[in-house]
Amino acid sequence: NKDLLDQISLIDVQIKEIDNQLKAYKSSPTVADALLERHLSLKTTLDRLTIANKNYKEKRAVDLDFSSAQKAFEGKVVGATNMLANKVNTEMKRINDLFDNGKLYAPELRINKFKNYSFSTPNDSGTGSRFKGVALFDLAVLHQTALPALVHDSIMFTNIESPVVKKLIELYS
Repeated sequence: NKDLLDQISLIDVQIKEIDNQLKAYKSSPTVADALLERHLSLKTTLDRLTIANKNYKEKRAVDLDFSSAQKAFEGKVVGATNMLANKVNTEMKRINDLFDNGKLYAPELRINKFKNYSFSTPNDSGTGSRFKGVALFDLAVLHQTALPALVHDSIMFTNIESPVVKKLIELYS
C-alpha cells in the first residue's frame, strides 16, 4: 500500500506540475495574439505618422500660399509707394527750381525695397542741404495732400543759408 500511496503522491505532483504548465500556457499570448498586438501597435503608429505627414504637407502648402501672398502684397506696396515717391520727387524738383533758377540739386526720395527707403540730395551731403531737403519734402507733401498746415521747429533753419531760408519762408506763406 505504501508503494501505491507513493505512486499516487508522485502522480499528484506530476498532475500539479502539468496543471501549472497548462495554466501558464493558457495565460501566455498565443502567436496569433502576439501578432495581433504588434499589428495594432504598428497600425496606431502608422496612423499617427500619416496624420503628422498630412499636417506637414498642409502647413507647407499654407506657408507657400502665405509667401506668395506676402510677395504680391510687398510688390503692390512698393509699386504704390514708388508712384507716390515719383509725385513727391517731381514736386520737390519743381519747388527746388525756384531756388537759384534750379542750379541747386533737388532732394530725392527712393523706395528701395518693401521696408527700405533713402532720402538725400545728390552731390550735396551738407547739413543745410539736408534741412532744406526736409523742408522741400514737407512742402511737396503739403501741396499734394489735404494737410491743412505745416509746422517746423525754428532750429531747423539755423543750418540753412539765409537766402534759402528767405525763399522757404516765402514759399510757406
